[in-house]
Amino acid sequence: MKPNRSVRRSDLEEALAYLEGLETVLRRLHEEQRGRVGDDDLLNELYELHGPWEPLRYQSGGVGTGWDFVAANVADLRARLAERFRDAAQ
Repeated sequence: MKPNRSVRRSDLEEALAYLEGLETVLRRLHEEQRGRVGDDDLLNELYELHGPWEPLRYQSGGVGTGWDFVAANVADLRARLAERFRDAAQ
């Protein structure tokens, strides 16, 4: 049985747009150094989701690279999807 690989173009376009927006938000949080010093509810809540959010552990404790690291991963994912489904990304 082959997996269903069909994706509606509009769904993919929307997903790529959401990823672009998420990257923008994450970059802004990085620029503002949110959660770098002290407790941050948003940082803690996302970190608890594990998986792709685990690099947020590098945001606290003065390191300050967590948001930027996750933003780079989002950008990479978006680029891979856009490449794989090039016609929907244009």
